[in-house]
Amino acid sequence: MFAPSQLKLLPAASVPALLAPDARAKARTLEFFTAHIRNPNTRKAYARAGQHFADWCARFGIDDIRQVQPVHVALYVEQLDLAAPSVKQRLAALR
Repeated sequence: MFAPSQLKLLPAASVPALLAPDARAKARTLEFFTAHIRNPNTRKAYARAGQHFADWCARFGIDDIRQVQPVHVALYVEQLDLAAPSVKQRLAALR
């Protein structure tokens, strides 16, 4: 079986630790990006959004996706300095 990084389906070979607290979560994250997002530009945008959110969470000491609560997402959105379509794209990536 080929690893997703070998297939060049993701813009980066690594999954943020926040999104991969265990092997099963990492596999599901990779599956989402490789099997469910067919457009390469969307895949890259969603990967960037996921990394951005993971970096934001790290600044607040959140290191496991299971710790994320709706209030965290709301605060993240409030702190984004982006136009509405960009915010919607970020939220779509996080869903």
